[in-house]
Amino acid sequence: MATTTIAPYGAILVQGPDAVRWLQGQLTADVTALSPGATGGLAALLDVTGHLIT
Repeated sequence: MATTTIAPYGAILVQGPDAVRWLQGQLTADVTALSPGATGGLAALLDVTGHLIT
């Protein structure tokens, strides 16, 4: 059986009517593919010009 270990990364909780649209614009991951309560995935955080923050 294969196992995957992911180093501890930060987590965020964003709520509100524009949360998905806002997150989709800030992250490189497809946030619409995530399920509520899912563990998430890896993504890069971008600034408003599309440059890498972290």
